[in-house]
Amino acid sequence: GVLAPWLSETHQVEPDAIVREYHSAHIQALTSAKKSNFTCKAHYRLAQGSEFNEQQQLLEQAQRALEEKLAKTPDAEKKKRLQQQFMFAFSTTLQDLTNNHIEKKKWLEYAMEHYIRCLQLHDYAGLHAVSRLVSLWLDNHAEPPKAVAQPKESLVSELANAKMRSAIALVPAYKFLDFFYQIASRASIDPAEAVFQEVLCDLLCKITTLHPHHCIHHLLALNRGAGVNTREQQLMQSTVTANRVQAAKKILSRLRPQPNLLEVIEQADLISESYINLAFFDVSSIKSRGDLTLDIVPVTKRRLIDSKIEPKSLGKIENMKQVAVITADIPIRKNGDYPPNSFVHVVKFESKFSTPGGITLPKVVNCVGSDGQRYKQLVKGEDDIRQDAVMEQVFLILNRLLENDLESKRRNLNVRTYKVIPLSPKSGIIEWVNNTIPLSDYLIGSTKDGGAHQRYQPKSLANRQARQIMTEAADRDMKHGRDCYKFREPEFRKVCAGIAPVLHHFFLEKYDHPTQWYQARLAFTRSVASTSMVGFVLGLGDRHSSNILLDQMTAEVVHIDLGVAFDKGKTLKTPERVPFRLTRDLVDGMGISGTEGTFRRCCEVTLRTLRENHRLIETIVDVLAHDPLSAWMTQQQDFDDNSTNERNPFKGVNLKAEDVLLQLKKKLIGVEGQTGRILTVEAHVHQLIEEARNEQSLCRMFPGWAPWL
Repeated sequence: GVLAPWLSETHQVEPDAIVREYHSAHIQALTSAKKSNFTCKAHYRLAQGSEFNEQQQLLEQAQRALEEKLAKTPDAEKKKRLQQQFMFAFSTTLQDLTNNHIEKKKWLEYAMEHYIRCLQLHDYAGLHAVSRLVSLWLDNHAEPPKAVAQPKESLVSELANAKMRSAIALVPAYKFLDFFYQIASRASIDPAEAVFQEVLCDLLCKITTLHPHHCIHHLLALNRGAGVNTREQQLMQSTVTANRVQAAKKILSRLRPQPNLLEVIEQADLISESYINLAFFDVSSIKSRGDLTLDIVPVTKRRLIDSKIEPKSLGKIENMKQVAVITADIPIRKNGDYPPNSFVHVVKFESKFSTPGGITLPKVVNCVGSDGQRYKQLVKGEDDIRQDAVMEQVFLILNRLLENDLESKRRNLNVRTYKVIPLSPKSGIIEWVNNTIPLSDYLIGSTKDGGAHQRYQPKSLANRQARQIMTEAADRDMKHGRDCYKFREPEFRKVCAGIAPVLHHFFLEKYDHPTQWYQARLAFTRSVASTSMVGFVLGLGDRHSSNILLDQMTAEVVHIDLGVAFDKGKTLKTPERVPFRLTRDLVDGMGISGTEGTFRRCCEVTLRTLRENHRLIETIVDVLAHDPLSAWMTQQQDFDDNSTNERNPFKGVNLKAEDVLLQLKKKLIGVEGQTGRILTVEAHVHQLIEEARNEQSLCRMFPGWAPWL
């Protein structure tokens, strides 16, 4: 376990000899001794050591960088020099990749084979092993860019797909559940990927057959990928979307004949249809919104599959014993046996619903489960929540990583999550987070001029006045350029001097006993630390105080509205300039030590855990390169349609998503933005805290973000 990696890193022995004389002999000895857990670890280490070098990836990144430079360079002579420099710098790499194609195929076979054996034998490194197996398969399922030649008689894609076929037969289906969304997002009927799509369809069918309650709503949402009304259909018109929808129909038609699935599919589709009808029901013209009942929602047939069940209003749905409550936790049964008492099924929906307000007027309903509990749900229409669903999935996996780390587990570091289930491109269900209050409601009240600031600091500057002052200062600065902050910085200091932080009063109000007060403040500090580091790595933006909830029982923070992620906030009209929200009120809630002590140490533990698991995180986020998020798909389609160069290596590549992945990798390595230095975890955390509290950055934030709170 130690000698072989050392020999490999120091290049003292040829790779073939290391595999033959050390790894294989080690596995054979363990197999003979019937020690499955140790054998599993040995397979995992061999698989890790067998992954091919990253020259291909480095070359593709360099090609993308070159393309961007060429696009920004009008001078033809300068373009020619850039191309010559690229060919000179990467001529050796190009030759090596061509010569080493056979080597790559051999080591890919080793890696996938041993990941499969590892997953077959034991749960050791299950999440890491399955993520690498899926990643290797998806990365090699088709031919690489034409810039890298390879022998036609020896395609890597054939090997990758063949190995995945064996994985479907050997690896338990439940181990792929964490990646069902990523795998399903690749579904298509593209004839150029016929073999890959056949394997993918087999895998999706196996997972859904054994674990239908975890998968069926994902497939139904893909089936509705082209939209369920005229507006959605106009937004989602594309060949990629049409192929994905047809692939989903093919998978569902293959699943329906199975006796245990027909009723599940039909009942789940009926409930989805009823939810969507409610989501798009317009209540803006109803004057008295206090007496809204589900009976007034018209029944519109939106189902895209044949079913004997007639469409119903959500209020008339009862005793759906084959459908789990969509926002309830469903325990995974490894054997795939889900008797009726193994999950909470839908009993009924309470007749009344409400709307919390807002632009799209979402609806709040209560679903009664077979456990007797009321599950409060937010039904959203005219709103794309698919990225929120991806982010929540990432949070769940990151929580498992934090739980597996001794230091983070001891501190109970995690990110609070809730269920997000898309039903169509512009509708979905969000779990209502009980016992919470928006941070803004506590600090400034629903009127934006009350709350704790008004109660404890009645003579201080009002929030509306502060916003007006900063808006006027921003207007004056804009006359001198976007990056000017000559007026905003002094005004921001005056605003902060006129508004004292008050969040520490939340703990005095809610927790009477000293022990409860201390535990709540500790939980608050730890949750702010973990969410700050995770938010930084994932580029989570739009963290104004209305998008952060305070749990009134535990004092933990819950982040909602996750649509501005992966550094999208930096591209807004008023760019976001801080890595996460760490304003004065949040620091005030941490007590006398502020960002020192508990907060800083928890940040370091969280970031170190994320760094150690960087490959797994990169695999999860890679879904963005293939998921049909409307904005990115539109950008990429325009790029492909306008590209006439047949040898363009970027055609069909989502450049925006690739850039997101590149930035993610830099953060997980610890690359310092300006100098390119690699920072230690402690130095990185220190720099991020300083950036988050920098007055020159905070004063340039959008005034509605309220950086003074």
